[in-house]
Amino acid sequence: MQPKSHKQDHNLIHSQFERRGWSTSIFLRGIMVGAVVGLPMGNVIGAHFGWRESLWATTALATLAAGISLATIPAVTKEAATGLRGEVSSFSNGQLWQAFRIQSDDSQAP
Repeated sequence: MQPKSHKQDHNLIHSQFERRGWSTSIFLRGIMVGAVVGLPMGNVIGAHFGWRESLWATTALATLAAGISLATIPAVTKEAATGLRGEVSSFSNGQLWQAFRIQSDDSQAP
């Protein structure tokens, strides 16, 4: 039987990974939908109305998306915000450098 604190830690970590995976999937879905729907739609608008109208339609959709994002994404609390010192201190993490090394080794493979 696991101690209660271990179960709580596991539940907390599991929920964080679940949210991270969900948000990543939403982000990647947007990229895929944008490529599949946006490119042909921009081409049709450009062919029928001209390239300027295609850019204005893109601007309108981007403004709408920015407004929805501002309305629905919660603000970052001051405790969660990291300053420059916190960002630079992350370079002292050995696991980060190992991940960089592994990635660079993979990219140099023939």
